[in-house]
Amino acid sequence: MATKKRPAGKTGSSTSRSRQSRQGQSPTPTAAPRNDSAELLQASLPGTGTDAPQPAPEAAEAPAVTLPVVEGSAPEQPQESRPADTVKEETLPADGPGQAPAEAPVTAQEAPAPEAGAEQEAAAPQKKAKKKDKEEKKAKTGKKRVKVAGPETADAAHDWTPLPCEALLEHLLPGSPELEATRRHGQHVAHLAEQLFDQLQPLHGLDSRWLYRLRIACCLHDIGFASGRKGHHKKGMRIVEQDTSLALLPEDRSLVAQLVRYHRKAWPAMRHRRFAALGKKDREALNKAAALIRMADALDYRHMEAVRDVAIDLQPGKVVLTLSGAQDCAPEQDRLLVKGDLFMHIFGVELECICPIL
Repeated sequence: MATKKRPAGKTGSSTSRSRQSRQGQSPTPTAAPRNDSAELLQASLPGTGTDAPQPAPEAAEAPAVTLPVVEGSAPEQPQESRPADTVKEETLPADGPGQAPAEAPVTAQEAPAPEAGAEQEAAAPQKKAKKKDKEEKKAKTGKKRVKVAGPETADAAHDWTPLPCEALLEHLLPGSPELEATRRHGQHVAHLAEQLFDQLQPLHGLDSRWLYRLRIACCLHDIGFASGRKGHHKKGMRIVEQDTSLALLPEDRSLVAQLVRYHRKAWPAMRHRRFAALGKKDREALNKAAALIRMADALDYRHMEAVRDVAIDLQPGKVVLTLSGAQDCAPEQDRLLVKGDLFMHIFGVELECICPIL
């Protein structure tokens, strides 16, 4: 009769289970098989019984959790801190840990220039001197230009010499009897216009720049006679605009030319393209200056310099002019009331002219 053999791993299992039940421990089915003699020897030793205090069991390691792996995706690897050796190796230069790192090439801009500061300090006075020379040259050039092209102050505007219109008169009327007559008449009209300008300042409020323009326009207002008397005011305007022998700044040239244009006949109007092209302030100033040149021209109507000086009395709503001269000035008195129409229209006043009987 064949005997049954117990399977391996069950030897002493019933004894161990009974001992564990007596000690109050739950049986561990998965524990590995133990030797009974070793257990008896351990139980007989002092301090190993059930009454002896047991040491605190160490924290059991957490069982590893195995996540199911999905096809097509690699499992995430836990991030491990790299050892210090690895970091050190990465920070070392490529040439090797035992070699010093190669220095970067120094460019011309980064290279220290110990002598650059000294050179700059030495060149600084020269640069300042050159800059000062340039500024002085500009200042000298500017002063010369102002003397020719316009006044710098009110006193310069009253200075009669030199006027840039003299070269233009000599250029257009060389050796002609009309040259002297035109020059004398123009200068006398400019003299009378200056007196009107100064005494009527509270009314018109124009600055010295406009006095300068007015004086030049008075000197040149009859320059169109070089091509005939008819329409000489328009001809004179074109001469002033185009002739380069008249040294004027561009902003002055156009205004002087229009003053020559409006010294007689039509008033300034928006239908005139040159006048319409000006700004509002220039149009208002040109109207006032044109009124003055028309009055000054009327005071030398016969080109005989009968009126030498003018005294003006400003009254409410009225301007009284007292004329003085060595001759009878009745024709000039009448002409003033005719050509003073623009003045009366602009300022809203009446003109009264007194000419003493000699």
